[in-house]
Amino acid sequence: MEIRLLTVSLIILGTGVLGGTASYLASKPDEVSRSAWLTSCILGITAAGITPLFLSTISSNLLSDIFAKSIDYSDYLTFSGFCLLAAFSSRTFIKNLSNAMLEAKVNKTARGLKGIENKVEKDRPAIEAIVNRNTEEDVEQSVPAGALQPPVTGRQQDILVALDSHEKFKLRTLSGISSELKKAPNSINITKDELLNDLKDMEALGLAVEIKGKKGLRWSSTASGSTIASSNSGNLDPRDFDRDPAP
Repeated sequence: MEIRLLTVSLIILGTGVLGGTASYLASKPDEVSRSAWLTSCILGITAAGITPLFLSTISSNLLSDIFAKSIDYSDYLTFSGFCLLAAFSSRTFIKNLSNAMLEAKVNKTARGLKGIENKVEKDRPAIEAIVNRNTEEDVEQSVPAGALQPPVTGRQQDILVALDSHEKFKLRTLSGISSELKKAPNSINITKDELLNDLKDMEALGLAVEIKGKKGLRWSSTASGSTIASSNSGNLDPRDFDRDPAP
C-alpha cells in the first residue's frame, strides 16, 4: 500500500512538472522566464494533485482499483494521462473544477433548504393548531357585525371538550375522541362516521382542524374551539364565546 501511495504521489509530481512545462512552452513566450516556468509548474502540480478529486466527481473507480487490486500498469498509465492533461490545462482545469464543486455544494444546500421548507409547510397545520390553542384570546376585543361564530350543537360542544380533555395528547384520533365521549357524564355513543361529520362541520366553523401527519389523520381544536370547550366545562361564562372572534 505504501509503495502504491508513493508511486501515485510521484506520478502527480512528475506529470505536474511535465504538464506545466508543456503548457509554458505551448504559450510560446517571447523570452524564457524562469519565474514564469516555475509558476506554470506549480499550477501543473496543483492541477495534477486535485485530479483524484476530479475522478471522484465523475464516479471513477480508477484510484480505488490502483490501491485495491493487484498491480495493473494500465491503471497507472491511465491515471498519469489524467494528471498530465490536468497539468497542461491547469488554469482552466482548476477553475472549472472549483466552480463545479461550489455549484454542487450550493445545489445540495438548496435541496436541503427546500426539503426543510416542504417539511415545515407539511407540518404547518399541526404547528398552527398548537400555537392557536395555546394563544390567549382577547375576549374584550370588539368584533365587527356578522363576525360572531355560528352556534354549535350540544354534541359538538362535548366533542370540543373531548378534544381538549387528554392531559398528554393534543392531536387526537377518532377512536381517542370516541373514547373520551364515552367517558363523559352523559356517555355519548356515536359512530366514527357521525363523529367525522361533526368534526368536518366544526372545521368549517373554525373550531377544529384536521392534521395529516406521518401517523395518519389527527384532529385538534382551534383557539376558538378551546374557548367553547372551556366554557362548556364550566370554566367560562357562556357569553364569552359569543364575543370570541373567529380565528
